[in-house]
Amino acid sequence: MTDSSLLDIAVLTDYLNGDQGARAVVDEAIADEQSVRVSATTILYLWRDRIVDRRTEIRLVALIRFLGQIPVTGEIAREAGSMRFDPVDGVSDDDLTMRAVNVVIARERGIPVRTKAVEWYEAQGCEVISY
Repeated sequence: MTDSSLLDIAVLTDYLNGDQGARAVVDEAIADEQSVRVSATTILYLWRDRIVDRRTEIRLVALIRFLGQIPVTGEIAREAGSMRFDPVDGVSDDDLTMRAVNVVIARERGIPVRTKAVEWYEAQGCEVISY
């Protein structure tokens, strides 16, 4: 098993939408070839904003069982909440909040973020793995 990595929400939404790169990441996690984690904040936003039908809900429930979940502590929330970013075209405030949480977790645990937003995370000092 390779080192752990933290999944950005885009990996999960892309997986649910049939993206082959995201599918490869998830398939490797399910096959236990790599250890992947997701923040509790990402799960919250997935459930709140990205569940469009019962089929998607069932797929997400099954998927979450294979992912390690990282709780968001008060310290993580405080640090992420104090981060300020310039607006990014096409990125909502909620997505910036999730990204802030991921930045804090990635820095704290010394793990890379799997994402398509490579430049953004690298600008925050994170190690990144693109998919």
